[in-house]
Amino acid sequence: GGSSSLPSEGEQSAAVALGLGSALLPLPGGTSLYTGTITHPAFGTMRIPLRLEVDNTDHAGWGGEWEIPGQRERVQINLPVVGSNILTVKDAQGAKTELRGELLPDGTLQGEVVQDGRGDGSFEL
Repeated sequence: GGSSSLPSEGEQSAAVALGLGSALLPLPGGTSLYTGTITHPAFGTMRIPLRLEVDNTDHAGWGGEWEIPGQRERVQINLPVVGSNILTVKDAQGAKTELRGELLPDGTLQGEVVQDGRGDGSFEL
């Protein structure tokens, strides 16, 4: 889950200027760190812990890193377009894993996990 206030541009700039390596997701309730679990049949039946750290070091858009036990990858974050509340997060290197979901009013990210083009998974961060 996340916090409940929209970050100001100054707060985001300060975080980057201080070299914190993270930035608040620019959505109501957005934060810089999400933790929770993901599931997908391709991963077996267990809920896998996932940590997502948001940054905006790529000036073409938002990104970050996600980490599961034994693996850390760079990700691309696509913010919702006007008229939609769907956010996507996918691995930057092959787009094999994608999270498609929404940011809830309480700051929680939740939705579907798609692995190699197949849905059937879920996540809550």
